[in-house]
Amino acid sequence: MLFRVFILLASALLAQAHDGPGCGTAPPSPEFLAVGRQLAERENIARHDNRISRVRRTIEVDVYLHTVATSKDKLVSVGTFLGMDASQMSVLHRQFAVLLKSYLPYGITFHLKGTTETINDKWSLDKDEMGMKRALRRRLPHPQHLLRRGPPRRPRGSEDFYRDGCSVLSSTVPGGSMADFRLGKTSVHETGHWFGLIHTFEGGCVGDNDLVDDTPAQASASAGCPKGRDSCPLKPGLDPIHNYMDYSSDECYSEFTSGQIDRIHSFWDKYRK
Repeated sequence: MLFRVFILLASALLAQAHDGPGCGTAPPSPEFLAVGRQLAERENIARHDNRISRVRRTIEVDVYLHTVATSKDKLVSVGTFLGMDASQMSVLHRQFAVLLKSYLPYGITFHLKGTTETINDKWSLDKDEMGMKRALRRRLPHPQHLLRRGPPRRPRGSEDFYRDGCSVLSSTVPGGSMADFRLGKTSVHETGHWFGLIHTFEGGCVGDNDLVDDTPAQASASAGCPKGRDSCPLKPGLDPIHNYMDYSSDECYSEFTSGQIDRIHSFWDKYRK
């Protein structure tokens, strides 16, 4: 099992979905949404069936961190690179290991298996995505552990096979330069996508939104930390501004819901285990 993070110095990687930086992850396809609905149905059955234990198994994810910089940053020391890697890993560990209000652990741990540091202007400026990801991808020890970007399984050698991972700006890692997004929690958001979660504001105030029952409907992405925001007043609950799958500032991020953790585990079992 493998999880990869590419830390890039390229603002072009962030889509401008609202006033401020946003996520470059593409909207979920109809195929992906159909699978999400199937998983939601199974989760609801399990949640309401007292015979089924909700004790979660531990998900263990191997992590490879690849840092890519432009030639103008070539004097940045390897020690600085390693410090960024260690800080980012610490954030991933803390946020995915935190306890829910119900005192159920998320059950997700990460193991740093390796790091690389590369000076490459094209890669850093997002001008050769596939060249970078083909070169940096680490081969898995067992063929049965092939990753899927989900769903369905992506064949080895395809572009989706090599894209399976997360990319974040170096300015968003702990100590980075991006205001409101320099605590390393962008990686938590992107890892949430890798685990099968979609934005809490997906679909707005109509439909089934993010396909998770306990995240309130949300008309649009949040900016900053707008306490009390209620963009869907005809739907129950305030906007989930503290949820990692919104666009709030890093200081505002603090939680996944129990339903989202159920989704992570069911998605893992179906597509990544």
